[in-house]
Amino acid sequence: MGLGLTYAYFQNETGSGALTALTNTGSATPTTFSVDSAWGVSPQIGLMYAINEKWFTDFNVTKTFLKTTAHYSTGQTMDIQLNPISTSLAVGYHF
Repeated sequence: MGLGLTYAYFQNETGSGALTALTNTGSATPTTFSVDSAWGVSPQIGLMYAINEKWFTDFNVTKTFLKTTAHYSTGQTMDIQLNPISTSLAVGYHF
């Protein structure tokens, strides 16, 4: 088990025609947006299994809790919550 920090840096965000239709109805100017960078907490749980004296496997699951804000070119903002779950399976060798 573990607990860590995640820093999320967003770049090159792109909008769509659907976003413009929702946020800027009737305008020919596409809506653009940016997302604030943010820190989040990432708890993790996992298992390590020794296959023999040299080889092992490692499996873990991490969930990140992240809150940030999107800023639209129309002046609107939206608080967003991103809570991805990631898994990892690794095989290792002790030298």
